[in-house]
Amino acid sequence: MVGSGALFRRGGIVLNAELGRYINSLFVHPNYWSRFDYAWLDAVAMADAPNWFVSEWLGTFTYTTETWPWVFHLEHGWIAVGSDDAQATGAWWYDLELGWLWSSSKAYSWVYQAREQTWLWYFEGSQNPRYFYDSKSAVWLEIE
Repeated sequence: MVGSGALFRRGGIVLNAELGRYINSLFVHPNYWSRFDYAWLDAVAMADAPNWFVSEWLGTFTYTTETWPWVFHLEHGWIAVGSDDAQATGAWWYDLELGWLWSSSKAYSWVYQAREQTWLWYFEGSQNPRYFYDSKSAVWLEIE
């Protein structure tokens, strides 16, 4: 039996077992997979970099069929794809530190954080740490 503090590997990343089971449970239904067909946010494949894609608004990321729905974003690190709506007006993704986030091509660098029910402004280009301004508490967050 795996304890809640144990780690397990998913698509090249290691997660706490409890968190990993929860996230995997979100992606098991076949209808989930058929909605995406491995094309997220109308991203365009980079010709000179296999498995790398560029979204006009969200930036550069990579994934393979083995890591999907986990994608590695150049600035945000490992994120799990949640959804993108039929009109391609926005997308949900799961960030390991911030939880579920939503944004769109019109809103980004602003992202909505579901857990705290607040809008965060992402200081684009920041990484390790990433910087977000929390509009609800009026403070800067430093996310490793």
